[in-house]
Amino acid sequence: MYTKEDGTGIRETIHNFEGPGMIQGIHNTDKSISSFARACFNYAIDMKQELWFATQDMISKEYNCNVMSDMVVTALSS
Repeated sequence: MYTKEDGTGIRETIHNFEGPGMIQGIHNTDKSISSFARACFNYAIDMKQELWFATQDMISKEYNCNVMSDMVVTALSS
């Protein structure tokens, strides 16, 4: 269950378990993403090596399609 700022909620099934199991969740803020990207760029520049970036849209299609693409552009253009 996710509750938006306006108080409305979204309930979404992440996985239907057929036996015992667990779900692990993580989150990042805009600030932490930008900080990590900047650290990667600075390291690559200092070491004079190429820096490659990849993302996987299969982790959460809704999140990545709506947020991650904009976040990547923001981190790269900052």
